[in-house]
Amino acid sequence: MADHLSEGKLKDGKKHGMWTRYYANGNKREEGKYAKDQKEGSWVRYDKDGAKETVCHYKNDVYTGVIISHWPDGKKKQSGQFNTYAGKWTDGKKTGPWTFYAEDGKTIWRVITYKNGSRTKDDELPLGSCPDCSKVVESPEWETCPKCHADLIEYLG
Repeated sequence: MADHLSEGKLKDGKKHGMWTRYYANGNKREEGKYAKDQKEGSWVRYDKDGAKETVCHYKNDVYTGVIISHWPDGKKKQSGQFNTYAGKWTDGKKTGPWTFYAEDGKTIWRVITYKNGSRTKDDELPLGSCPDCSKVVESPEWETCPKCHADLIEYLG
């Protein structure tokens, strides 16, 4: 079965094998495998300009394992993990640390820790937050707060 926004094959009337979905501009939106109409294995999502945005994994159409998101230039933006698929209520729930990176792909600006989809403690903010408005600092390059325009050089220095 193919149309202008997706292409793949059907088996017994269900999506099966490699499938690719497209944006209206013709660029790939996502690609991965189906088994009996359910997402399976590694899937890759792209932004509208064609850059790889996210790599994630499925088992029986449920998130499982590691997920990594990227900035448009390919550097790491976010990483985390879902519970391993076991056929239980916890399947597809966030677990462990989810790490958020600045645009350099290396500097960590936030870590959120989960267990079975719920936050287990306060977020870790390695770069801190603005002393005037409490906006979380997302990059060591910030000289002023984008929300309240407070000077951050002295605070972060």
